[in-house]
Amino acid sequence: MRRLLPCLLLALALPAAPLAADSVTLTPVADTTIFQENGDASDAKGQNVFAGGNTLGNFRRAFVRFDVAGAIPAGSTIVGARLDLVLTRAKGNPVDVYLFAAAAAWGEGTSDSVDPGGAGAPATPGDATWTMRVYPGTAWLSPGGDTAAGPSAKSPIDVTLGTWSWGPNAAMTSDVQGWLDHPATNFGWQVRADELQAPPSARRFGSRESATPPVLTVTYTPPGGGGPGPRRADDVPALSPTVLAGLALALAAFGARLLKAG
Repeated sequence: MRRLLPCLLLALALPAAPLAADSVTLTPVADTTIFQENGDASDAKGQNVFAGGNTLGNFRRAFVRFDVAGAIPAGSTIVGARLDLVLTRAKGNPVDVYLFAAAAAWGEGTSDSVDPGGAGAPATPGDATWTMRVYPGTAWLSPGGDTAAGPSAKSPIDVTLGTWSWGPNAAMTSDVQGWLDHPATNFGWQVRADELQAPPSARRFGSRESATPPVLTVTYTPPGGGGPGPRRADDVPALSPTVLAGLALALAAFGARLLKAG
């Protein structure tokens, strides 16, 4: 039996088989830009979304939303989330650009400021504007958009054109998990530059109507895939296949010794 003990210990020390994870890449189901200087302007169908201040000191904020529940099986565990935006024009010095989880539903109508954009177009019914989350009759509680108090992510962005990323991090993972578990609370993110920085700080990114749309990459463990889940006080951790195989070999050897001894 003393010879079998090291085998058992070795089997228990071996790592469990890795959890299987899947990945999905999503483009937005809605995005838009709102304009501080004009509560009757929006840009729902333009080729761009904007964040930051223009040369006159007026700020732009963008919204972007993804259909998480339509692409990921219910009950999955979100492992990580990364948002990629393609910068197509920039002014001023490097600026931190934040993602804030939106706290209320917002609309995407048919307004289109036409490329290169930047000033917005007259809002149409259903648009989001600086004062209205659904134009013309449903106002934000706070002009500029209702969001979480703190950001989910930030990325310092200079004037280099190309792809910029936010995440993966714990806050973004939590946002996406919440949107999966409670789809009615999925209002997406607001993209907002640091508005304490002196303008110009405007950043222009490709919208979902462009050839370079926003992309959300989500890694998740499907239900039943061995991912973490609720635990009860009487739960017993499952043994990995490696551990089970080691135990089986050790028990078989022990049984053979007993037969030989008999």
